[in-house]
Amino acid sequence: AGSAAVFVGIAALADRAGRPGLAGLVEAALAVGAVTGGLLWARHGRSRPAGLVLAVLLVALALAQGIVALAGGLLVAAVVLAVGGLATSPVFVVAYAAVDDRVPAARRTEMSTWVNVGVNGGSALGTALAGLVAAGGATLPFALAAVLSAGAAGAAMVWGRMSPWPST
Repeated sequence: AGSAAVFVGIAALADRAGRPGLAGLVEAALAVGAVTGGLLWARHGRSRPAGLVLAVLLVALALAQGIVALAGGLLVAAVVLAVGGLATSPVFVVAYAAVDDRVPAARRTEMSTWVNVGVNGGSALGTALAGLVAAGGATLPFALAAVLSAGAAGAAMVWGRMSPWPST
């Protein structure tokens, strides 16, 4: 949900600056960060519990989103979101790994589908809410994104503390 709100915020910032075409460059900077983060994650992997790792990654996203909400501006957004974007791809990898770690093998496909449902539902919610708050200011979607990402981090911590799915 938070990441979806960011894209609305990028468009709002670019529009406010009178440079709507620059939104694509800011999104590209975020994407470069995400790809780099994914490649680094693939090389180094994880050694900590998935719930904790997922929470830390989501907090990193929330911090980047919060910085953009406070600072505003397209250049700040491009730089901060590129750095924060390093956590984006690993969030997805760890979310799927967390499910795989916690459910019996026979339920993994179903549970991975539920991860997809959550991502898509969260994206729809984040985009809709960000569109509503963007009318109040171009940085408000980033503040919303930070709150949503922080909430997701809290949920990941709770998930990490739950008992694994029963194997029967």
